Amino acid sequence: MSILGTKVRSGAGAYAGTKYAIEALSEALRMELAGTGIRVTAIEPGLVKTELHDRWPVPPAKSLNIPHPLVPADVAECIMFALTRPPHVNIPRLMVVPGEQQL
Repeated sequence: MSILGTKVRSGAGAYAGTKYAIEALSEALRMELAGTGIRVTAIEPGLVKTELHDRWPVPPAKSLNIPHPLVPADVAECIMFALTRPPHVNIPRLMVVPGEQQL
């Protein structure tokens, strides 16, 4: 999920709506599984540089003025952080964004 699960910007309403839905489903699942030992975490990254943007005429990093977007390894580290917490620790949401990205 991206930060558009908690934020909306002009022109991205439908995309943000799908992310809001995933956030709600994740939260409901987390509550339903509470006490079972199964943990649910929604990882919400900001702009991540991937090949998805390679063919865009103006890549999001440029249009959003984010010279140092996240890379997939940054998101992987967040996932590993959530997975390696002690069993009694649950992280419902973890948002990570590039330093230049405004929320």
